[in-house]
Formats: sequence, structure tokens, C-alpha cells
Amino acid sequence: MTQKYQLMSEFAHAVTSDPELADKLKTDPVGTVNSAAQPQVPDTWVYRMVIGILGIAVLGAIVSGFVNSEHANLVIPLGSTALGALAGLLAPSPVR
Repeated sequence: MTQKYQLMSEFAHAVTSDPELADKLKTDPVGTVNSAAQPQVPDTWVYRMVIGILGIAVLGAIVSGFVNSEHANLVIPLGSTALGALAGLLAPSPVR
């Protein structure tokens, strides 16, 4: 099976319209569902590294804001940018 499904409704429609897929589902339900499911975002070291760097940038902006607040009225926008990037990376992708 080469078709991958992100939504269960798409998979249910495919089962009702494809008798071969329905037979596979009857004989091996777990294997058929596992092979048809679209994989989630892989948990690789690159994602962990990006999240770590963005987290350090947020913490660095917070700490530097506290340090600079005693010396001058200085605003560093890097913290909000890194926080927005981190939120965008961790947010689930929108469903079609």
C-alpha cells in the first residue's frame, strides 16, 4: 500500500471504496492501519537542537532584559522573535 492517510475519515472512505483494502483490514487490522497512517514529524536531533537554541535565545533575552533594565531603558526584540519561532515550531500543523 503506497497511499498514506492523515485523517481517519480519508482512510474510512478508502476502505469503503476499495474492496482489496477492506480485505487487508479484515485479515490484519493493526498492520494495515499502521502502514496506512501518515507518520508524524520525526524526532531527530535537528529539531531538538533548533528548539534548544530558540529556548536559549528566549532565556537570554529575558536575562539581558533584567540586566539592562537597571542600566538603561533598552528593549531587545529578539526574545519575542525567538518565542514566536518556538511557538510556531511546536504548534500542530493545520488540518486540511
